[in-house]
Amino acid sequence: MAPIETLITSREGGVSLPPFDSLNLGFHVGDEVDAVLENRRRVCATFGSTLDDLVVANQVHGSRVAVVDDRHRGLGARDIDSAVAATDALVTETRGLVLCILVADCLPVAFLDDEGSRIGVAHAGWRGTAAGVLEATAAALFELGSTPSSLRIEVGPGIGIDRFEVGEEVVDQLDLRENSPHVDRSRTKPHVDLTGVVVDRLLALGLEPHQLSVSRERTGGRYFSARASERSGRFAMLAKILDNGG
Repeated sequence: MAPIETLITSREGGVSLPPFDSLNLGFHVGDEVDAVLENRRRVCATFGSTLDDLVVANQVHGSRVAVVDDRHRGLGARDIDSAVAATDALVTETRGLVLCILVADCLPVAFLDDEGSRIGVAHAGWRGTAAGVLEATAAALFELGSTPSSLRIEVGPGIGIDRFEVGEEVVDQLDLRENSPHVDRSRTKPHVDLTGVVVDRLLALGLEPHQLSVSRERTGGRYFSARASERSGRFAMLAKILDNGG
């Protein structure tokens, strides 16, 4: 089977000026287009790839999954208009394709099947998580032949419980019980551990804890945070099935 490579970018190593300094990968936040393009070129180069290999979704905090292949190469790489429309997860069996999800507090999640050479990336904010984007991504991979035991999952940096203040409607939509360990009610408003919620949903798919690699890092500092800054860039989770073992 072909090896799989993933990458979580930080905000370091790019050319964007403040407040997008410096490796902002989002076109939609007000950064200079040329700076974003150069940043994306640099990231693709770490995979030995180009913008023509990149596939980017136009994320809407939903649960739609797109299965992509060679026909989708370059979509969303150079502009928003060509991005895979109204989609929050991408899945592929195509070697050399670089899947990309952009985040800045929401959790980036990679689904990796080394046995079957299949990959998926999902944008798991609270709305998408409540809508079932994780379950939908897994279902798309199962349809292609993956099984719970063949997957390994990488959960990237996201907002910490200390900063994720929410209303009761968010707690309800995430279906968190009164005594859930992922809700802190000691403050004026509930605070939610979104990483904990995502991990529980992944385990409910039939995965075992050893199949999950969960980042302990939180947004802010090295990673862009939309809550921490009025104008924020976006970092990315990327995944690629390598060509010919390289």
